[in-house]
Amino acid sequence: MKSLKLKSLKILSGVFIAAILTASNGCGSAARYPAVSETQTKTYNTGQVVWRDLVTPDPKKAADFYKKVFGWTVESNGNEDNPYWVFKNNGKRIAGMFEMTDAKSDAGGEWLSYVSVPSVENAASKTKSAGGVVMREPVDMEGRGMVSLLSDPQKAIFAVIKSNGGDPAVREAVANEWLWTELWSTNPEKSGQYYKDLLGANIEEKTIDERTYRVIDKDSRRCAGIIQNPAESSRSHWLQYIKVSDVQSTLQKARDAGAKVLIEPNEKIRKGSVAVLMDPTGAPFAIQLWPYN
Repeated sequence: MKSLKLKSLKILSGVFIAAILTASNGCGSAARYPAVSETQTKTYNTGQVVWRDLVTPDPKKAADFYKKVFGWTVESNGNEDNPYWVFKNNGKRIAGMFEMTDAKSDAGGEWLSYVSVPSVENAASKTKSAGGVVMREPVDMEGRGMVSLLSDPQKAIFAVIKSNGGDPAVREAVANEWLWTELWSTNPEKSGQYYKDLLGANIEEKTIDERTYRVIDKDSRRCAGIIQNPAESSRSHWLQYIKVSDVQSTLQKARDAGAKVLIEPNEKIRKGSVAVLMDPTGAPFAIQLWPYN
């Protein structure tokens, strides 16, 4: 991806994401959200992405797409005042979905990461001091835990969480579930410093495909990657990877279901094991064959 440049990549305005979390804890009938772990682990893994929510202008279209491509099912878990859906893979909860309301007709969706931290309040304070923005002050999402929505100093939006009952155990990814999370940053060096300070983590630098790749490492756990954002005129953003057993067949399913392919498999990019797509509601994500050596 050294020479790759995407001319544009529509990324959801943080205003809409902040509105989602505000609405979910406002007036009206309160919704109860699923815990990030189906079992009470009572353990916490700082830096781990423990949950993901799709924020989308069209939940039905999104649900149909992920079912056709990955076999995910979707269940309603909210209420009339606060609609919310849960994606499942083979009966296991793997993600949630909010509907964007009052969004512009051309607004795209986005996958939102929830990163485990020991203290949501401290994470919010550190973000302010570092030049980031607290888009939603710490709030208790009933059933899920204490959450705050942040924009890092390079404007990448994510949530931090101190979950109820503990974080899910770190385990090997299976097909059609989450494999990895990667930050596409307009300034990878500064992003690395921010997440190092925020999480008390190490930033490992290596060379992959002739470019610098940074890995956020916390307590010998590889939590996420950081690369130079290849999308011109786009703010920094987090990209989610889904593990697949066959890249080409998954790509064809995605095309048939209405996805746009932003980056085709290329032998110069992780030996052709990766593709980046945009679902029919405008949310970018990646698929990858793993292991690919």
